[in-house]
Amino acid sequence: MQTAQTDIPALERNLVRHYGPYVPVAVAWRWLSFSSLEAARCAWRRGKTPVPFMRLRHRRGLFIKTHVLAQWLQAQGLTCMQFLAPHPGKEVAP
Repeated sequence: MQTAQTDIPALERNLVRHYGPYVPVAVAWRWLSFSSLEAARCAWRRGKTPVPFMRLRHRRGLFIKTHVLAQWLQAQGLTCMQFLAPHPGKEVAP
C-alpha cells in the first residue's frame, strides 16, 4: 500500500513531464478550485491563493512551482491516477 509521501513524487513526476518545473496558472486554475482563470488572477492580486503564484522573467502569465502544486494537490486528496484522467483539450499519454 502506498502512503501519501510515495504518491507525491509520482504526481510531481507526471506534472513535470507534462509542464516542466513551472505549471501555468492558465492550466492549473481548475485544479485549484477557482471558477475561472480571471478568478485565479483576482485572488493572486488580493494575496488569497492556496499556493504561491509567480511571474517568470521573459514569460507571459502567472506560474506555480510544480513541486508546490503537487504537494497541494496531494494534500487535497488527489491521486496520481485522478490527475492522469483526460482534461478537455489536453491529451495525456499513458
